[in-house]
Amino acid sequence: MSSHSKQVFAWAALAAAGFVAGPTPQTHAQGDSQPVAAQAGAEWTLRPATSPTPRAGHAMVYDSARGVTVLFGAFDGANDKGDTWERHGRTWERRSTTGPSPRHLHAMAYDSARGVTVLFGGWHHPDHLEDTWEWDGNTWTQVAAIGPSPRSWLAMAHDAARGVTVLFGGDGETWEWEGSTWTLRTRAGPTGRFGHAMAYDSTRGVVVLFGGNDGSSNLGDTWEWDGNAWTQRATTGPTPRNYHALAYDAACGAIVLFGGQERFRQFVGDTWEWNGRTWTRRAVGGPSPRSGHAMAYDSARGEVVLFGGDEGNHSDETWDWDGTAWRLFPATRPTPRAGPAMAYDSVRGVTVLFGGSDGTVRGDTWEWDDSTWARRAATGPSPRV
Repeated sequence: MSSHSKQVFAWAALAAAGFVAGPTPQTHAQGDSQPVAAQAGAEWTLRPATSPTPRAGHAMVYDSARGVTVLFGAFDGANDKGDTWERHGRTWERRSTTGPSPRHLHAMAYDSARGVTVLFGGWHHPDHLEDTWEWDGNTWTQVAAIGPSPRSWLAMAHDAARGVTVLFGGDGETWEWEGSTWTLRTRAGPTGRFGHAMAYDSTRGVVVLFGGNDGSSNLGDTWEWDGNAWTQRATTGPTPRNYHALAYDAACGAIVLFGGQERFRQFVGDTWEWNGRTWTRRAVGGPSPRSGHAMAYDSARGEVVLFGGDEGNHSDETWDWDGTAWRLFPATRPTPRAGPAMAYDSVRGVTVLFGGSDGTVRGDTWEWDDSTWARRAATGPSPRV
């Protein structure tokens, strides 16, 4: 059943349950029936109201001045995206569809001194890109035409102590952006690579780099940049991988790593922390194995935010890491499925969903109270569609 057919199915069930009838709702291409469409008179509203569509290869940072997580771009399995989203607390809002051209495999960093998100490069078929943009919370502005050569699968992190954004990737070059000019700092240090990840450790004042692929194999080395030179710190820890994500968790003083791929399409779903001396594996549960996701540390809530990624299909999940465990937001919801039955219980004011198939025929019962899903039963009628 197509995504559109599934949404029409849900619309028909809601209409039959007593909602005001209306035209077939228009939906974004999420590829599942988890959102609920409800009509109040004239217009359909998708509940939850908005969130980025499933994607991978996007970039994400936390804007500490405005207290929002900023997400830009990605590949959704068919096309590159050029949309800008912000998450305030636990709510996503689309902020812009103009600015940098659609792309994926770009890099972003938040410049805390100037209060802007910096974006560089990426890939949009058939070209690598070399443009530099800044987002001030309202508008994207292209700020440099000269700098690193065109590249994608790069990484950036902002060194707050020195007030520069550090870029590494591709041919083994390290560049820095101070707000007006790119400067090539060195060609010494880690070997040339792509698909690595970087984050800035504000406690120790160093940029940490892990992994990537050198064109022949995945890498599992850990490096640190102190503003003058790269130092290799470890060759043990997480397995060699690329297309993973890093973020610095200031609450526990450690770099958090999640996921990636050990070999082509062989995804991993482990969580690690780097304390400046050793890697420690922290969690096995949490997001499904994936690559191409993005992470940022929300300092207002003291949690690492993870969005999206490629898990065989592109994901639109938002997860929060509190230093101990991962939590999916919304915390509970029915799995993506086709063929469920729904009806509205007017006495209790809830919509009831039963069964359907997500690849496995289900026999679970869920209720929607106009804001959240709750699983009510796993027993009762036999599984069916």
